[in-house]
Amino acid sequence: MDMEKSRIEDVYERYLYVLKALVGSDAKPREGIFNAVKEILDGKTIILSAPPGYGKTIITYTLGYLTAKDLGPFAPHVIHVLPLRSIIDDCYLRLFNYGKEPKIPSLSHNNVARQMLSAHESPWLQKSLIFTTIDTFTYCSLRLPPAESRKILRKRTLGHGLYTKSAILSSFIVFDEIQLFLEENLRLASVFSSLLKWLTTMRLPLLVMSATLPKRIELFIKAQCHMPPITLRYGKDFKDQNFDEERLSKNLNTSVISGELNEIVENGMTLADSYSKVLIVANTVERCKNIAYMLKKHGYEPLVLHGKIARKDRDERLKKLTSSTWIAVTTQVIEAGVDISADVLLSDAAPPCSLIQRGGRVLRHSRKSQQEGKIIIIKDKKAISGSKAYGVYNKKLVKASLQFLEKYGDILTWHLPYVDDKKLIGYENFIEKVYETSRFDISFSENVRDNVLKFLLSLSPSPNEVQKLIENMGGTITRDSPLILGLINKEGLVPGQSVDFSDLQDLFEKWAVTLTLFDFEKLLKQNILVLVPLNDSNDRFKVRNYIDVARKGEIVGQILRGNISAVIIPEELYNDEYGLIL
Repeated sequence: MDMEKSRIEDVYERYLYVLKALVGSDAKPREGIFNAVKEILDGKTIILSAPPGYGKTIITYTLGYLTAKDLGPFAPHVIHVLPLRSIIDDCYLRLFNYGKEPKIPSLSHNNVARQMLSAHESPWLQKSLIFTTIDTFTYCSLRLPPAESRKILRKRTLGHGLYTKSAILSSFIVFDEIQLFLEENLRLASVFSSLLKWLTTMRLPLLVMSATLPKRIELFIKAQCHMPPITLRYGKDFKDQNFDEERLSKNLNTSVISGELNEIVENGMTLADSYSKVLIVANTVERCKNIAYMLKKHGYEPLVLHGKIARKDRDERLKKLTSSTWIAVTTQVIEAGVDISADVLLSDAAPPCSLIQRGGRVLRHSRKSQQEGKIIIIKDKKAISGSKAYGVYNKKLVKASLQFLEKYGDILTWHLPYVDDKKLIGYENFIEKVYETSRFDISFSENVRDNVLKFLLSLSPSPNEVQKLIENMGGTITRDSPLILGLINKEGLVPGQSVDFSDLQDLFEKWAVTLTLFDFEKLLKQNILVLVPLNDSNDRFKVRNYIDVARKGEIVGQILRGNISAVIIPEELYNDEYGLIL
């Protein structure tokens, strides 16, 4: 049943309060945003596509405020599922003044949480507003919350799996920018398919939103939904005239140049001498670090941001990126949801959705004195003519993107999906043309799809069955490699030492780094330490040499069973400027 008029007015007033508290007293509502809030409050499944910088996350904050203020008639929780941990931190920090005092008293540290490998602020998803990863959300849906996996798998308890699953089934669910993984990750496409079927079968209020939503992805989402979703596309179903005019007033000069690392660094230095805020995005962590090294040698002070930066340093750098002058070298962690506004972008070539997300960080915020911005895409000729992949990306998508930009880049509107001016091209046209040229379509890992769907649709799958499935798939359902928690040894831990969790709180909160199995295998060249829990509650640990705990091939099983809580990374392998050095 649609909301009554008086209730709509009340919700609208609360939406305005959240908007002004977070954005500023002069903030104006954007078309389509409140409409999405109304539809999800009515229990609908919504697909929302709106440009970078449009303020889509205000929907989540508004829903969180409603759940925090009233036990009913709203769902008691909002779970916002994101593909990148850096986006989670950014979304979380926006609610607080420099990470401390809440901008909205009802949304404080007491009822807003991050739940992921390096942050355990709501292990059973019970707070009002929770930001989490697709990995954590999936395992909680399977009744295997990571916080209790050790006790469950040792058969000491049934855990709070049903409690956690019940939290999901009584929540507003928001999936954000999932398409960034659907282009490359067969497992995640399969898992997301199963999640959508399960959640829509259970008739949960559901929002899937993105700045880049190709038709193929929209059709994929619709095909998985038990009930037909409502699609709201900017430029088609709604439009904000002020936003259009403001974005069209930005002059973004686009070019494609050939080059390798030296050319990227030379261009970066030239741009840094002319522009206040320069963003350089590399496709891999190693390229990111190498570019930063070279800039440093030439006297520049780049801010480095990638997936191997400790949480403390990452948070500090996200804050620095709100200042008026910087040169930043990042990976794709900056692509979606991170609210920065560069003057110029120098980027490795990538698929269209990734490039649009990167371009969305350029001239993102309005300014009275408008300077021309630049977007420069680097084409590596050796890589484009080499192996099947272009770095971590599908080479066909990258190649088609470059061909399009070389031909139409000067008339592409990076900030608007559709434009009325026939002399310009909206970025949705760019995405669709590239998908068509490359003949790209979403692929599934059928094995994951069948097994996950079986467990998701079951009311009470055995946690041990889930664990067996995960082990058989190499330690992860959602990714090609399982993720492992690493802690930089800033406390000087030594073998044989017994420690309480309270003694390690700084390490978990400030010096956590997410590792892949590949990273771990590199670390094995060192005599690394591991943190072994001494009881099922994970509040007391012993530091041990890894070689004394398990043979090389057993790391996945040891972590899944909770016998290893974290890998202790030698302090000398972490550089405060460049991150983890392996």
